[in-house]
Amino acid sequence: MNFAKTKDRVVTKTFEHSYYLPDGEKETESVTFSFYEKCLTPAFFDAIGLFEETRNASEIAKHLSKNITSWDLDWNSEPFPPSYDNLTNVCDFEFVMELVNEMSGSFMGNEQKRPQSLNGSGRSAKSKTLKAAR
Repeated sequence: MNFAKTKDRVVTKTFEHSYYLPDGEKETESVTFSFYEKCLTPAFFDAIGLFEETRNASEIAKHLSKNITSWDLDWNSEPFPPSYDNLTNVCDFEFVMELVNEMSGSFMGNEQKRPQSLNGSGRSAKSKTLKAAR
């Protein structure tokens, strides 16, 4: 078996992301992203375990930045790629965990809604079209 062939399949998922505007109004938008199906490796789960121990999410962001092939986010109509810098310095933690939940739900064959964060808290404020200044 040529295992390399199994690593290139891309899966596309869409989920609803809620955020709050500066005036406190809640909005919900669909986010669509694509990722390599076979990206949920032991290293990925190690990164999640490391986060649970240290609260350092940079390894999760590193893994996501290597495996998310595209998403429909922009920054004031400009490209906003799923880069390590954007995932660690711009995207809020709740949004990053939504990506993880959607990806792991695909891996586990579970398409049900999963908790939005590891601690069960609600989502925080960020827009699909990221409007805040960097």
